[in-house]
Amino acid sequence: MITYRISSEWHFGRELGLYHSFGLKVYLHRKLFLHIPDIFCRRRKAAAFARLCNREQPALVHLWDVIEDAL
Repeated sequence: MITYRISSEWHFGRELGLYHSFGLKVYLHRKLFLHIPDIFCRRRKAAAFARLCNREQPALVHLWDVIEDAL
């Protein structure tokens, strides 16, 4: 079973300075399989996306396309 959870990180960029963003952690059989940082700026949108992924269970091979569509 695949479980999706949000992650929270601080980043620094030359143009933006210090900023807070949210990513996605993917667990496969309760073990961390993949971490994709810095996807969303808003926690609410990241949480809604993780809920959607948990409900719909997209195939991992399509995850980047699903993320791109969500943006």
